[in-house]
Amino acid sequence: MLTTGLVIGIVAILVMNYAYPRIHAWLYRVFVTEQLRTGRLLLLMILAGQIFFVFFVHPNSGFDSGMLLHTATDPNSVYDPDVTSYFSLNVNNLPIMLFMHWISTTFNQTTWEFFDFVTLFFVPQLSNQVQH
Repeated sequence: MLTTGLVIGIVAILVMNYAYPRIHAWLYRVFVTEQLRTGRLLLLMILAGQIFFVFFVHPNSGFDSGMLLHTATDPNSVYDPDVTSYFSLNVNNLPIMLFMHWISTTFNQTTWEFFDFVTLFFVPQLSNQVQH
């Protein structure tokens, strides 16, 4: 429903931009003339939306992330044969698990919500590093 509403809204804005000169002038002023102010406002809105989403919808995730969190927060999980076989097949996840273990012991937090906020912080930082 959200995606459908977003697509309908975008199509409506495009039609109004084409059909109504006053709307076109306003959109031009907002997105071209005042682009720095608009960009900052949109960035703040997106960050607030992500924080809202993580705060209210932090679900327990699936197989890979569940195994990583379980192993990073439970030292006795190394004796579990499922954990051993998982990391034997997915060796590339060992550095992530060790980093998660370091973060969980440093901040003394082991909840899904905490790691969702850690991800929310690191993803923009890492994507910024990749671009430069």
